[in-house]
Amino acid sequence: MSKTGKVFVEVKKERQMIMYSELWHASDCVLEKARQNPEGSSWQFLSSILLTAFAFEAYQNHIGPCLFAHWEHLDRLSPLAKFDLIIDRLEISVPNAKGGRPWQTLSELFKFRNTIAHGRSKSLEKSDTKTTDAYLDGFHDELLDDWELRIRSDEFALRCREDVEALLRIIHKQLPGEPERLFAFGSGFHSATVKPGSPR
Repeated sequence: MSKTGKVFVEVKKERQMIMYSELWHASDCVLEKARQNPEGSSWQFLSSILLTAFAFEAYQNHIGPCLFAHWEHLDRLSPLAKFDLIIDRLEISVPNAKGGRPWQTLSELFKFRNTIAHGRSKSLEKSDTKTTDAYLDGFHDELLDDWELRIRSDEFALRCREDVEALLRIIHKQLPGEPERLFAFGSGFHSATVKPGSPR
């Protein structure tokens, strides 16, 4: 015990933060909250879609250094180009060979992500000829861009999560060594050591 009667404690903390798992969980949380009250939840659907794309990118950056000696040099490649390299390295055959799901979903997901990430204003126009009744029925329809149409319901967000998860499971199964469980959160450690006396 020190002369002051105080006991000093040295606290150490360590944590392995697995980014793709955090983003994947966030995507699910936002989507589930929106699905509980879908009306007016467009921005939550948008957030979930973007978080799914970010989780996919983060997963590639998580496993990339284990597969390629100089992964940092590949960092400027697009997520789809990185994906091609990874499945080529692991000799994985992905279903539908870029012609359907999950390839199509992945392509649409990153088109959506890039549209939002590199947002541009633009003028939308639509013109067609209708009967009077059809015109009146559709008079109040909004003129929406493709990305806006995708966030009107949970459909695209759910499809993205389903297909990205399927792809990640295919890849994870082929990783060399003994990787952590897919979507595992990182482990943590902390300790406290009693250090009597005054700090120096």
